[in-house]
Amino acid sequence: MGFIVDRYPEAYDVLSSKGYSLHKSQSGIELTITRPEQICEIDSLLRLANIRVLFTDIADTIYQA
Repeated sequence: MGFIVDRYPEAYDVLSSKGYSLHKSQSGIELTITRPEQICEIDSLLRLANIRVLFTDIADTIYQA
């Protein structure tokens, strides 16, 4: 599962400023979630910053052999 956002740099800044553990990679950002409630919190934070966000299954974008 993952968050897809329309403004990647701004999303990184918003989440980083709120203390979320973020790790950049070539394919995106790995976000560490420690509580299930954080999914809704993250969604709300991004929407409040006027960042379009979709929480979805991203496994179809990963090559599966």
